[in-house]
Amino acid sequence: MSGQTIPGYTYGSPAVASSPVSDEDFARLKSTLLFTDEDVRYLRMAGDVLADQVEEVLDLWYNFVGSHPHLVAYFADQSGAAHS
Repeated sequence: MSGQTIPGYTYGSPAVASSPVSDEDFARLKSTLLFTDEDVRYLRMAGDVLADQVEEVLDLWYNFVGSHPHLVAYFADQSGAAHS
């Protein structure tokens, strides 16, 4: 997925608010979860394995979410209309 432009996603842009979580807080959270460099390595490997299956994974995920009204609510605006 690297290099792909995602509409509405502005990672690294000054228009995006800074996280309220400091680097120290984030490191503490990772420590609490026992999240290590090995986890990062395996997540990257999973990304490589799944890179050509993104559309299928998203279809499966959105079908799952769409079949559960309590989850659909998280993908709707205040009027109840689903986000695209």
